[in-house]
Amino acid sequence: MTLHEKINDWKKYPNALGSEAQVSVLVGELAAILKKEIPEPVKSALKTLALRGTMRDIAFAISNNIEPRNLSVPSFHKVVDSGAASCGISWTEAVGVLAQYVTECGAQLPPAENIPITKTGEQMRKKNYLFFDSYIFVDWSSRNSLSPHLPTADSVWIGQLIRNQNGEHLCNQTYHRSRSSGFNYVKDFLIENIKNNRRVLVGFDFPYGYPNGFSTALELQQNSQIQPWNLTWGLLANKVTDNNDNMNNRFVAAGNINTICNNGNGGPFWGCPHGANYQNLFPLSPGYPFNTVNNVPLNRLRIVENRLNGVQETWKLFGNGSVGSQSLTGIPYLYQLRNHHQLANLSKVWPFETGFTNNPNPQKNSPFILHAEIWPGLVNEDVINLVENNPELIRDRAQVQAMCNWAASNDENNTLGQFFNPNNLEPNEVSLCTQEEGWILGQL
Repeated sequence: MTLHEKINDWKKYPNALGSEAQVSVLVGELAAILKKEIPEPVKSALKTLALRGTMRDIAFAISNNIEPRNLSVPSFHKVVDSGAASCGISWTEAVGVLAQYVTECGAQLPPAENIPITKTGEQMRKKNYLFFDSYIFVDWSSRNSLSPHLPTADSVWIGQLIRNQNGEHLCNQTYHRSRSSGFNYVKDFLIENIKNNRRVLVGFDFPYGYPNGFSTALELQQNSQIQPWNLTWGLLANKVTDNNDNMNNRFVAAGNINTICNNGNGGPFWGCPHGANYQNLFPLSPGYPFNTVNNVPLNRLRIVENRLNGVQETWKLFGNGSVGSQSLTGIPYLYQLRNHHQLANLSKVWPFETGFTNNPNPQKNSPFILHAEIWPGLVNEDVINLVENNPELIRDRAQVQAMCNWAASNDENNTLGQFFNPNNLEPNEVSLCTQEEGWILGQL
């Protein structure tokens, strides 16, 4: 969907559920592309709409006898403060201000939201030997309810960078209240870029694979020609459900998988909310290596994770530093993206479908999508600098911005290829990583 289409869609349904977040993201996109500050009246209008959405959530919680904290609704003190900040402008006036602003910005946009690569762009491509034209990275979230209307941490944040035909960077970051919203944004971005003959690097910040032997422990490899990683992705896509409001069954699914691995006596997955009772999912670690019922030892960490400090296992689903729930909720969406009918023939997942190589995209002048697992710790110093220069910048947003800058800069300096080919791996480790465990882009 182009920005012109998004403008018309919001103006047609300004009172629809989720329209507050929709126009907030839209205003941010317009400001980023047109490189202009958002006027104060527009900011006040956005606050008014955000307050209205928050009050609707609270009313829903009360009418359904649900604790507001289960909907990630701010405290009533925060609501009052937000209302005070927005006083003096009604909802109707706010919609009018925003409608005028997005209409005026829309008139200033180029004919197409994304400028197609021309012959000049293709010449630049060949001259600099670039692998990609666009980059999009996602800071994922496994929260069990919608994120607040106002942008906040621990939500889905997406950073994108498009290099135009003059070599200029068109950058933007967007906030999404739900995983399904983030997924649809990435899907539309990929489709649009493919239509414009671009090559795209896309990455999510959760593990794409599990320690060696997981698919065997699940008995997924019997008489199968499909690689272990793909079998696991398919299983998770079948077992994990995630609704538009972020409600999901990840703990139930983990318990079901544990049952397969260990006949109802715990399993490799562990961790759940205090006081919760999920069948065959325990709150404490079972210890590793974990020996499954069919005598497959599952290690605590993947090979790549043993090279990092302070990394926790993908099996851990709850508590500080846990990434397991992000993988359980994220991999099913990755599976959909990889197999989408408009994207499948032009997509590959590194390193599972490419191997370790300095040349991850041999199709230099054809549209192409490469999926790669990312880790924000790679750009931690850049993130610190961004936040120090702008204390109001949410760290999650800074992380996806820094990742885009890192990838584009390395691509332009002809140094990106090395990060797709880690060193000091034994032949058997290469096989394990490229068939089941995966790797983190940038970790050499």
